[in-house]
Amino acid sequence: MNAKAAEATWKARAGARVSAAQAADVGPAIGRLVEQDNATADALVKLASNSRSKAHRHFEWDDEAAAHQHRLTRAREYLRGIVCVRVLFEKGRPAGEERVRLVHDPDPSDERPRYREASSLADEQDLAARVIGEAMSGLQAWANRYHWLSSIQGDNESLRLIRKVQALLL
Repeated sequence: MNAKAAEATWKARAGARVSAAQAADVGPAIGRLVEQDNATADALVKLASNSRSKAHRHFEWDDEAAAHQHRLTRAREYLRGIVCVRVLFEKGRPAGEERVRLVHDPDPSDERPRYREASSLADEQDLAARVIGEAMSGLQAWANRYHWLSSIQGDNESLRLIRKVQALLL
């Protein structure tokens, strides 16, 4: 945003969980923060807290509801980020361990997003297809989000890997 534009249009980035209306209303606030070299989450919330701001309606201002949403977000992080380590026994003695992780089941008919043991993917083809589809959507969103990285000059291991992944997905 170094060059000054006569008119800016704000759009949702491909793969982002942002609607066109949210981008149109919140984008100008982000632009002001960038111009002030203050583009932080705290600054955006503060700016949007003004009820006259167009960004205001895109935030949850009911503290109880917002707190509940925050707890749900933390719960999802825990569901995805914590694994169960089961000790396996053979003839009464520890013989190894098994790590059990949960995966999100993106079943569109399920009203509440739930998580299932990853090992169930081997037995449930529909679940496996849904999880793989969600993973591919996530990879595609990542490739779209970071497509600009391929334009960085240089040749290090990270950039080579990024270019390979993007070549596969884009």
